[in-house]
Amino acid sequence: METQILSLKNREDIDEEEAHLKAAFGDSSDDEHLADRETTAVWERVEKINGLWLCRNFLSVHHQTHLLSAILNEGWFLGLQIGELCTE
Repeated sequence: METQILSLKNREDIDEEEAHLKAAFGDSSDDEHLADRETTAVWERVEKINGLWLCRNFLSVHHQTHLLSAILNEGWFLGLQIGELCTE
């Protein structure tokens, strides 16, 4: 009985972890439709931030929106003004 409860608890933990990962990163690439993704990835260097590169079409608009909503719902950047994350 104790083993079954432990197994159920572990399964619940795994399900919760999978839900968090899915909320942060979206469905696995196997689940995506090819039409949702751009065919070419173009990486651009961000001049003012050493080592930072940007790929504008890395995520679909839907996935970007979903990821940003998940970040905002987590409250990661509460109280910060736009631009406070980037300093010169």
